[in-house]
Amino acid sequence: MSDYSHSVEERVDAPKEGIPLSDYTVVRNDIPLKKQWSERKCTMSSCYNKYFDRMINFKSKEDDLWIVTMPKCGTTWMQETAWLVQSDFDFDKAKSIPLTERSPFVELEGLYEGMPPTFDAAENLQSPRLLKSHLPASLLPKELWQNRSKIIYVARNVKDAVVSFQPFLEALATFKGTKEQFIQAFMNDDLYYCPFWPHILEFWEMRHEKNVYFTSYERMKKDLKGVLKDLCEFVGKPIPSEEILNQAVDHLSFDSMKKSSAGKAMQAVIDGIKDLNNNNDSNFQFMRRGIVGSHKDELTADQIKSLDSWSEKFLNEAGVTSEEVFGL
Repeated sequence: MSDYSHSVEERVDAPKEGIPLSDYTVVRNDIPLKKQWSERKCTMSSCYNKYFDRMINFKSKEDDLWIVTMPKCGTTWMQETAWLVQSDFDFDKAKSIPLTERSPFVELEGLYEGMPPTFDAAENLQSPRLLKSHLPASLLPKELWQNRSKIIYVARNVKDAVVSFQPFLEALATFKGTKEQFIQAFMNDDLYYCPFWPHILEFWEMRHEKNVYFTSYERMKKDLKGVLKDLCEFVGKPIPSEEILNQAVDHLSFDSMKKSSAGKAMQAVIDGIKDLNNNNDSNFQFMRRGIVGSHKDELTADQIKSLDSWSEKFLNEAGVTSEEVFGL
């Protein structure tokens, strides 16, 4: 019997502005969670259906290292962090080769028409590969779970994620509206990769699996050196000297990342998508503020209360607090 099947349903109730969306549901039995996967939907662009099978059947390797997050939750930061660990802290190479080449965003090709061949880039990357995805556990490749490839998962508190996600999707021409409308769309799962909380909590439940390392944007901000040491142990690398760790922390600082090949490469990707969508807005910055608590001066008290109440339902059902998940 096949270990998965999938269905696609167009989102006719989604916001009319932006790219058409569909719900993707996968039923499978290879993920180490007791869960009714037939009830787990993920919102993606409708054009992703052409690439669905290619992702599910992507040839994963035992020495692959995957970075998985919801969008705008520290993905690029962790990619650069994990790449340094995986490459024995080769700072010169990190500065000279764009992050998009060192760590491809695997399913990007399926999100928008006219994207570069990211599946080919991922497949042809020299091992050990560092691969990025925003997909939930249910949509990741079969062989990733079969081979027990290592996964680094980064979570971020929902309110900071929301205020970073909106300008990002506006730049990509996949959302147009007010902040209040965006928050409602976010909570209604009308945006790419939503629902938000199931995405995080599925990996939280798997945090004790030997091939899963779960951390948060907040912990990286609080103790990046500690995260670097954890990652060395997770991927089987020796912990470097204090001098190298300090150099890594400096390399990975927000200001350094914004000016680095990593930051510039991701800005170039977004600019390319903007061009495809005839978006002439020149104000968008891929790396915005890089702080914890950015929502405090960007959301109203009512918006914060609404997101907190909405989040509480998911957290109570999972029997966990946001402090536990994000290390706040």
